[in-house]
Amino acid sequence: MAVTALYLEVVRALDARRRALGWSMAELDDRAGTNDGYFAKALHADTPSGRQAGWEMLDLFAQALFPTGTRVAIAPAFRGLKLPAPANENGPAEQLPLDLDIAGPYCSLRSWYRRRRPPRVYRVGGGRRRA
Repeated sequence: MAVTALYLEVVRALDARRRALGWSMAELDDRAGTNDGYFAKALHADTPSGRQAGWEMLDLFAQALFPTGTRVAIAPAFRGLKLPAPANENGPAEQLPLDLDIAGPYCSLRSWYRRRRPPRVYRVGGGRRRA
């Protein structure tokens, strides 16, 4: 079964919280009450040795990482985002800037899209393939 983008986003968000708390994967496994190495396999579900965890197991990880509870918000991806045309006749220099909550420190979605890291590609045997 293929790993969906939604699953990967949820697991990566849990991993970001784990890193922010300074926990190891083993510590998260202990606090969530799962088997040793379960979070690592769930995090890398798109690799040959990874396993896709069920939503019940992801809920155990979320409860361990967020003891006071969580709320989930789904937002559209930035790919293909079209900004509406300005309502006035001003030139580009006089238009309102993008909201920094959306664009981050790069101030435009185009530069943000160029600067983001490409996803990791895992291959059997590791390393990069040379032609």
